Amino acid sequence: SLYILTHNNDLIRVQNDDGRRVWTVSIANPFERIESVTPVPSEGIVIVLSESSLSTLNIDTGMPEDVAIDKPKQDLQWVASTPGTLVGEYMLYGAPSGQLIWQAWRIGFAWQAYQIDHTLHRQPVVEGGIAVAAGPSGIVMAFDISRASQLWQTRLLDDIVAEPATNTEAVYIAGLDQHLRAFNLLTGRTLWRVLTTSPLTDDPILIGDTIYQQIPGEGLAAFAALPKNKLNGQREWTNDTMSGSVLTQHDDQLVVWDDKAKVLSTVTAQHGSTVEMLTLG
Repeated sequence: SLYILTHNNDLIRVQNDDGRRVWTVSIANPFERIESVTPVPSEGIVIVLSESSLSTLNIDTGMPEDVAIDKPKQDLQWVASTPGTLVGEYMLYGAPSGQLIWQAWRIGFAWQAYQIDHTLHRQPVVEGGIAVAAGPSGIVMAFDISRASQLWQTRLLDDIVAEPATNTEAVYIAGLDQHLRAFNLLTGRTLWRVLTTSPLTDDPILIGDTIYQQIPGEGLAAFAALPKNKLNGQREWTNDTMSGSVLTQHDDQLVVWDDKAKVLSTVTAQHGSTVEMLTLG
């Protein structure tokens, strides 16, 4: 199903196959900031994280579903400033005061909180039981989720505004220090780094064995995610006329969206050649 959040904080569940509306419910007042909506089909619920609370809805009806101590809504001890990432019994999210929070959503309280930075704005990324959080001051930390223990920490030369990407072996960070870096997920060792010509503000996008990065002044670039013995990285191609970030891949073509120009484009995944551009704005 597809979940659509309106400007009035009405949540609509729509069937993917025929577009049929299944239910519509109001999940918060119009002034409350909704951080994330997470369907959990195995539990029959939808978890809604707002800036001040975590709510659970019945996935079939949209009605409140009692989960935490027989309540459908739990107030957060730490206000949320990022979308949540669900990992088993915990909803991980960032707080405006810079902590990474382990919210035990079945019980209704914060199990752990770990200070990362002076604030957090980007959703924590999770891979193989490891969570990685990037703070705006250039701090990157990785944690063993089950033990809430720090695995490693590093600090870049400048701030981070882009969300990291990850696979089972590495985490990829784009920074305002003009570097795209790959760190070993378990140890934090630098696998490779590329110095670009501009500060990086777009998220690195990992699809298969390739990282796609929008580089201001250079265009859309593709890098091998795990090159062999190449500390300076391995650039596969650059399309210097393509702005925007990769959304997805369909067959052998990448779909690229430029939100500022409202242009949807397709390029070949192998060589980065432009196939088609469509202005939607």
